[in-house]
Amino acid sequence: MQTILITGCSSGYGLETARHFLANGWNVIATMRTPREDILPRSERLRILPLDVTSEASIAAVVKAAGPIDVLVNNAGIGVVGAFEATTMSHIRKVFETNTLGVMAMAQAVIPQMRARRSGAIVNVTSSATLAPMPLAAAYTASKQAIEGFTGSLAHELGYFGIRAKLVEPGYAPTTRFTQNTSVRIEDMIPEAYADFAAPIFAAFAQPALITRESDVAEAVWARSTTLQVNSAFRLARMRSRWQTRAEAIRARSASRRLERSGSEGYPCLTWRAWIMVEIVKPALEHLPSYKAALERGWSPDNVRLMEATREQLAAIEDDPVAFLASLDDPEARGGPITLPDGTQVPRLPGFRRWIWDGEASGSIAFRWQKGTATLPSHVLGHIGYAVVPWKRRRGYATQALRLMLDEARAVGLPYVEITAKPGNPASHKVILANGGKLVERFFEDAAYGGVESLRFRIEL
Repeated sequence: MQTILITGCSSGYGLETARHFLANGWNVIATMRTPREDILPRSERLRILPLDVTSEASIAAVVKAAGPIDVLVNNAGIGVVGAFEATTMSHIRKVFETNTLGVMAMAQAVIPQMRARRSGAIVNVTSSATLAPMPLAAAYTASKQAIEGFTGSLAHELGYFGIRAKLVEPGYAPTTRFTQNTSVRIEDMIPEAYADFAAPIFAAFAQPALITRESDVAEAVWARSTTLQVNSAFRLARMRSRWQTRAEAIRARSASRRLERSGSEGYPCLTWRAWIMVEIVKPALEHLPSYKAALERGWSPDNVRLMEATREQLAAIEDDPVAFLASLDDPEARGGPITLPDGTQVPRLPGFRRWIWDGEASGSIAFRWQKGTATLPSHVLGHIGYAVVPWKRRRGYATQALRLMLDEARAVGLPYVEITAKPGNPASHKVILANGGKLVERFFEDAAYGGVESLRFRIEL
């Protein structure tokens, strides 16, 4: 039976996560500054322990009392909403002591035992405030953004020992004690000079389009914790050998809410939309049935050859599924030549393909490059190409998949990547621009593609 230690269980996400794991048969160590025995159902599998994540002695005591820990969930945190100018440095230090240094201290305390066992997971709960700029939350966002970078780097070094480091990024949750879990009043954090700026923001918070529930976060933590045993050694080996950045290890977006900004007359209007867990995964046998089902529904991963490519892939899967999967990962360009739409054959470039995944196959994204240079032959339409299944478009999947693939492109060492799109495809333009792309030229594609006009975007890495 596995054991999970969760910080910040007195209310909100931590409390609901403790309930969720307890209901699913885990041993649960629920920690909080002041233990309360009445907030969770009594169980032989539950222990409620005192913990102050800003105290080294408290951390050491709870880790010693806990015994072997399979999953650590760093959930404890304090909020701060208001103008940065009005936020005292003493309070900012307090926020960082809990939200940032407390997370690091807890991770450091459990890593030795996980390393010795060569297994385990550390799940850090941050905030969707890290996904887009959010007003009146500068210090809070900084404290959470630090953990985003920390987790990304930590995932690499811990991956060597079979330990996973992951993120869950909740959105706006009005039913939690976020605004109460602080020693300063919001009214004191909005000076008169900021009143007109803050008014529409707080009005938007009062009427959110969508919200994050405590159960959403509990389910996301569950997903991040219970998927660790699925070919984890295989995936981590690939991560080490290919420096496969944060695609699977830390981009845990399930059941969070992504912040969008829009507005009029210079005032931001905040809305929240559901952010589904989107990853790019190295194609494997466990993913193949779902990918094959998408092909059978009429989707094509190739925006040029369309259904011809779909039929070829279905036939290859039927003939030899293992060989088909191997053909999608070819960084040494050992495969045969590529056939262009006009029948011309050209040498294969180094490259690999990842599948866009939200629990099932949602699309495909490919990356290719020419060794020793960032330039590409004229017959290659960009370093990266992607296709999302029609029934999951307009959800931000392509934007997120491209962002993750850019991490892998950086690992190859390219200074930039180029992506092409047709002038009449504004959806693709939006995806590229959202990832820092800039239009560099209008051009006519190679004759093999019909010589039609296209746009070339460049993303500096």
